[in-house]
Amino acid sequence: MSPLEEYGIFFSTLKSDFKDEDFHRVFAENCYFCDPFQEVIGVEPLILIFRHMYATLKEPRFIILDAISEGDRGYLRWRFVYNDTHFDGISHILFNKAKKVTSHVDYWDSGINVYAKIPLLGSIIRFLQKYLRASR
Repeated sequence: MSPLEEYGIFFSTLKSDFKDEDFHRVFAENCYFCDPFQEVIGVEPLILIFRHMYATLKEPRFIILDAISEGDRGYLRWRFVYNDTHFDGISHILFNKAKKVTSHVDYWDSGINVYAKIPLLGSIIRFLQKYLRASR
C-alpha cells in the first residue's frame, strides 16, 4: 500500500476520539498544513485544528473519492461531510523518506462552501456570482 493510500485511510477513518499519537504517527514533527482558513507548521497546531473541527461541527468526516500518487507526492480528491451538508476539495500531499506527511495543502472553495451560507454575506456572494457569471 502506498503512503498516500495509507494517508487516505487515516483521514477517512478519523473520529472525534482520535489520540494525539495518531497524528504523530502520520505527520512529520515540522509538517506544514494549509487550507483556506489557516496555515500552521507542526503536529501540535494541526492537532488543535482537528480538535476544534470535531468540537464545532456535527459529525464531520472525510470521504476519499480519488487518489493519485507519484514518488514522494500525491493528490487526494475528497468530500467533507458535516452538519447535514458537504463539499468537495483536493489536497496536495508531500511525504518524507520515512513516509510521514511533511506538507498537506487543501484546495476548496471557501466562498461557496462557507461564506455563502452566512445569511447576509451569503446573499451578497450569490448576487456577485450571478453578476459575474458569463451567461446571465
